[in-house]
Amino acid sequence: SDAGGTSGHGSSLAYQYNNRFFNITSGVQVYSSDYRRSGDDRRPAPFRARRVSYASLGWAPIARVNMQLSAGDTLYADGTRQRNIGLDGSLNLPDAIFTLSVNRQLNHPGTSDNQVMFNVVIPFGRSSIGFNATHDANTGNGYGFSAQHSLPTDSGWGYNVNLQNGNDGNDGIGQLDYQGRYGLVQLTGQRFGNQ
Repeated sequence: SDAGGTSGHGSSLAYQYNNRFFNITSGVQVYSSDYRRSGDDRRPAPFRARRVSYASLGWAPIARVNMQLSAGDTLYADGTRQRNIGLDGSLNLPDAIFTLSVNRQLNHPGTSDNQVMFNVVIPFGRSSIGFNATHDANTGNGYGFSAQHSLPTDSGWGYNVNLQNGNDGNDGIGQLDYQGRYGLVQLTGQRFGNQ
């Protein structure tokens, strides 16, 4: 990168392996102190990563069950560090998909955090509805609802709604789509923390 008269560099290395029962992903990204991405000058130092490393191991013991263990370590420009380890599991039934995620986040400096999320998605052809519940040791409990209807391959309507209630109030996004013969039109509305 070249910005403000200084040059910087970034490097990334990743590896992925997949077969019918297992998948392994790992990688590392390293950025020099002068490396700049679009928007970095407006982004506080705690949000400018200098080193990111991650690894995950996935296992599908039977056709409808998936499990994944993941870990990550991020070092930011101001010296703060965030590490996390998580376990995800999903059960894919013909009439519903159940997902449970557990995550432990270690912040240095800062308060460590435990997070749990449970999600259920019920499909109806091109449509689906979903319900979720979350627990965060620092911010409390939350719950949400989602619904979506996929666009057809030729022309027609689709929508996507996601509503969440948490400690900071109500968040939501709604999107209405129409795909016609000559293009795609989207109408989107968002709500963050009751605004």
